[in-house]
Amino acid sequence: DITERKRENETLQQAEQPFANILNLSPNMISITSQRTGKIMTANAATSELTGYTEDEYLGKTTLELRWWGNPSDREKTISILKEAGEVRNYEMKMRIRNGELLTCLFNARPLFYNNEQCLLFVVIDITERKKAEELLRINQDRLRKAQEIGHLGYSEHIIGANDVWISAEGKRLY
Repeated sequence: DITERKRENETLQQAEQPFANILNLSPNMISITSQRTGKIMTANAATSELTGYTEDEYLGKTTLELRWWGNPSDREKTISILKEAGEVRNYEMKMRIRNGELLTCLFNARPLFYNNEQCLLFVVIDITERKKAEELLRINQDRLRKAQEIGHLGYSEHIIGANDVWISAEGKRLY
């Protein structure tokens, strides 16, 4: 009689379904590696989209074999953080993808028991475009400050209904 086994399999599938949905719907790279071997056991579709590697190319390999660490010292640092804090949260690092490009990413990791062994769940968030936008904003703010100094122009803002006033450095100097 296999009725009991069928019921157990259905219960297991129902328990695994929310995890599978989260894994596959996330736009962020999510992977699980074996702590014993360091090999990637499973990953979501976003892993291929981010790295440029197919599932067949990364499953069963380590992140070192794939050369994903843009700076090998980042790997050592995340291992140290994991040992100290039990998890890694938003560690900024460089990640090398298939075409050799380095992405700026936030690395998150925590231990997980998966397929009857100790594993590591990690989530990688690509912030390359955000970092480029932040740098461009910084450059443009610097250019505006320099233009105001050169042109002897100040700038101020007053928020109506609030007592907040902001004045640029050149505006303060002029007043």
